[in-house]
Amino acid sequence: MAFLASFSPSGLIFEQLFLIYALPNLFVSSLTLVLPFFPTGTSERMEEEGDVATAFTLARTFSNIPISRGGPTSWSFLISMHCRLERFYFGDNVLPCFESGISMLKNRLQELPDLDNIRFLLMTKTIR
Repeated sequence: MAFLASFSPSGLIFEQLFLIYALPNLFVSSLTLVLPFFPTGTSERMEEEGDVATAFTLARTFSNIPISRGGPTSWSFLISMHCRLERFYFGDNVLPCFESGISMLKNRLQELPDLDNIRFLLMTKTIR
């Protein structure tokens, strides 16, 4: 079974997590969750005492999803996560697969009748 999740706005996270946690108990043979956007992707660091690493916390929540009959839950992140280290935040019950959605976006934009009016801006960030 595949489940397309959307955690934006963040108020939807719990509604969907309740369902996601219930699915393995409903005897689905396998579960693949597709998440186009990891909502806490930029909050992976604790820079000051008292900061909460929300990316790690959300990943731990996903890691506790019950195992289905077919094995661990497979996660597909269609948009690249901000930090490649986040793949290691997940426990053994989650198999994260990171895929870029850029090619799908480009193909869809090519189909638009007003393609000549669309401009792309490539933004880069220098990491030190």
